[in-house]
Amino acid sequence: MLVVSGGVLLSRVFGLVRDVVFASTWGTSTAFAAFVIAFTIPNILRALFGEGAFSAAFVPTFTKTLEEEGEGAAWSSAQRIVTVLGVVLLAIIGVVVIACLIARPLLTRELDVLIARLLPWVMPYAALICVTGALSGVLNSMRRFALPAVTPVLLNATLILTALFVAPLWTETSQDGVLVLAIAVLLAGVLQLGLQLVGCGKLGLRFRAEFAPRSADVRHVTMLMAPALLGTGVAQINVGVDRFLARCLGADATGALYYSQRLVYLPVGLFGVAMAVVSLPALSRAWAKGDRVDMVQSLTYALRMVLFLTLPTLAILAVLSEPIVQLLFQRGSFTAQSTQHTLWALWFYLPGIPAFACAKIAVTPFYAKHDTKTPVKIAAVCLVLNVILNLVLMQFLKQGGLALATALCSWLNVTLLLRCTRREIGGIGGRRLGLSVLKSSAAALSAGAACMLGRQLAAPLVASVSDQSLLLGRAIAVLLPLATGGLAFVAAAGLLRCPELGDLLKTVLKKFGRDDR
Repeated sequence: MLVVSGGVLLSRVFGLVRDVVFASTWGTSTAFAAFVIAFTIPNILRALFGEGAFSAAFVPTFTKTLEEEGEGAAWSSAQRIVTVLGVVLLAIIGVVVIACLIARPLLTRELDVLIARLLPWVMPYAALICVTGALSGVLNSMRRFALPAVTPVLLNATLILTALFVAPLWTETSQDGVLVLAIAVLLAGVLQLGLQLVGCGKLGLRFRAEFAPRSADVRHVTMLMAPALLGTGVAQINVGVDRFLARCLGADATGALYYSQRLVYLPVGLFGVAMAVVSLPALSRAWAKGDRVDMVQSLTYALRMVLFLTLPTLAILAVLSEPIVQLLFQRGSFTAQSTQHTLWALWFYLPGIPAFACAKIAVTPFYAKHDTKTPVKIAAVCLVLNVILNLVLMQFLKQGGLALATALCSWLNVTLLLRCTRREIGGIGGRRLGLSVLKSSAAALSAGAACMLGRQLAAPLVASVSDQSLLLGRAIAVLLPLATGGLAFVAAAGLLRCPELGDLLKTVLKKFGRDDR
């Protein structure tokens, strides 16, 4: 988890730099809007075929074959599955490209014309990144987490370099600049795929295309993917509904949801997604062996660790939300009023942070057991409830109501998933999990109190420094209380003897070669 979290953190940092560079280069121009819309389509395909649904079906299948039949059989199966995936994606890409070529002469709006111009360049990225995701699943299943974790950095790094040094060479129109950016997306996809092929090659796994759509393993993965695709589609519908309703509330509400989500989903990506990536192969191995005890222990450990990390994050963000938003976003067109709109959404998102992260863990036992139907049914129930709550709460809380509905439905989603898991595998280590949550919550409250104290102590220094450098003052307003809260959390966790703290320290010391055991 630490390795994957490090990769996610690095990718998020590069993503933040990328957004800053894009804003300074293109701002909110029509050209950049066209790029964002065009790039959304391969990203949807990535979410469907490269991560969620495909990973949920492919990783358990590969892991089971690896455990039962060995590396050679598992790799042969992977080659067949990945080849069929690539062919299907190429067919989808071909349809989209042909449609763009036919429609382009008929379009009149500048935005539509530019989208049709960019799509043929960015669409091949969908095939490249989905195959990259499949090979990353192979490496994760073989306990090679570092390379897949850092691979997403390549996309952001390529786009940053292109925007800074290549796009300015085409200065006649902003449309030429974003076309260069679209080509850079394609280049990044090639680099990402190449890196995974190198990683597999170091394990002796040389990829050879084998198109066998009727093979048993391909049919098995396809059957598992069908309900998982529906589940991913439900999630996409949920996001679409939230954005549509936010648009009804105005531009401020739409932007506030976007920026608050950027903050909230950072710890979810660092801890929840990272632990889910690690847990899925482990749970799949336990299920393949018929070891339910190991499965319960792996699930409980993942939940305890994620809650241990997200609860203090919730407490610290609750105290430092305003200075963090000011430090990261408040400049240029992002005014003090924009900060207040963002904070209003963020405060209602905050209670959902542990649920957002735990949801990534709670769904993994079903994928490990090749059960992709149950999560879909639960997701559908939560979707309907989310729409109802959105329509009611937005009348009173505006964008805060949309955020609160999402947080409440996420807690319902986690609760239902864990109840079903408990019924099927005989428990989830409830007592140990409950004790861990109590200790972690107490330590998190200590962190929040220390942050409040640190913020008060730092106020005079922030005021004096801000007169000379506003950016430095804002940085001090965040970093000093953050350090105080972090130290208080570690101290409180140590006094409460939270085992998760010891596990993290042992892992870090082992990585640096300081643990001889």
